[in-house]
Amino acid sequence: MSSSSPSSAFINLAMAAIYICTSGSLILYNASILKGVFPYPALLTTGHMVFSGALSFLLIHSEELGLGGWIKQSLPPDFLVLPAMTREKYLHSIVPIAALQGASLWLSNLAYLYISVSLIQMIKASNTVWTYLWGVPLGLSAWETGRALNLMVIGAGVATAALGAVEGSTAGMTIQLLGIVVEAARLALMQVVLQKKGFKFSPITALYYIAPAVVPFLLSVAVAKGEVGALMQDGWHFPLWMMLSNMLLAFSLNFVGLVIIKRMSAVAYVLSGICKDILLVSGGALLFGEVVTSQQVAGYAVALAGLAYYNLEAKLRASKPVGQAGKGSNGGSGGSKDPEAQAPLLETTARDQKAFQRN
Repeated sequence: MSSSSPSSAFINLAMAAIYICTSGSLILYNASILKGVFPYPALLTTGHMVFSGALSFLLIHSEELGLGGWIKQSLPPDFLVLPAMTREKYLHSIVPIAALQGASLWLSNLAYLYISVSLIQMIKASNTVWTYLWGVPLGLSAWETGRALNLMVIGAGVATAALGAVEGSTAGMTIQLLGIVVEAARLALMQVVLQKKGFKFSPITALYYIAPAVVPFLLSVAVAKGEVGALMQDGWHFPLWMMLSNMLLAFSLNFVGLVIIKRMSAVAYVLSGICKDILLVSGGALLFGEVVTSQQVAGYAVALAGLAYYNLEAKLRASKPVGQAGKGSNGGSGGSKDPEAQAPLLETTARDQKAFQRN
């Protein structure tokens, strides 16, 4: 069939290359900016959200603003459709998500000032563990012994890699880990909102609603941490072209992620993510002169192997019909559905959004 044809394989390979280059470039770009010309993580993230929110507004209201209908015609039909929103829904549902998102963005970017890019990538492998640990008590994921053991392997690998680091600080690793825990909480809350409130977001419509609520939080952090004062003392000097290109790259990752998730096969998606992580660890060592020990390599290899199995199993489960998705480790009952297997919209909204935030 077409799924195994040479043309399909070429498309998967091309999309994987685009995803790896876009996502990997953004991570290394963020690191180079924060470690060099603009050491203000809250302000950098504020810029990302302002830029992405403004572009989302322009895309959604392109016809009303006289920018032409070709923009909407070139995107999926439901990509720019805003879900119904009231003031009460916004305050009770969107603002809490935005607060968690702002905290996650700031903490994750702050970590670049304390620890290496390679170590950050290794710690990020634990994201799945924390997402699952938030999901179980909230009823978003069913407890399964097999999955728990799988996640223990991932956690053990990440711990081994972190303990093997010869560069960085305990504070930096704590900041990065806290950022991941907060991000996992945000994803869990977003899934609750999607399920209970019936919202249907694309990455662009999510940014449209969330960005205005995130910006005040990030600006408050920037003021409290002295970033605004430091930038004022520096005469507001910063490389404008570099900042704009960085923000554009961050925004473009939303589109790349959307296409990747919808069109790439499960195996190709998982493998491309692993390749990206390996290349980023290697890139950190080559571009920034970071030291990666053999213990870190061994621990990270274990974590990636466990992560690959977990993600592949989850995507294959999600690809089954709803009646079959609940069978297996949940006791064989077709009515015991795994929420993770029913949330393709959550994947599209939350993970693509997350790409520019955390990376």
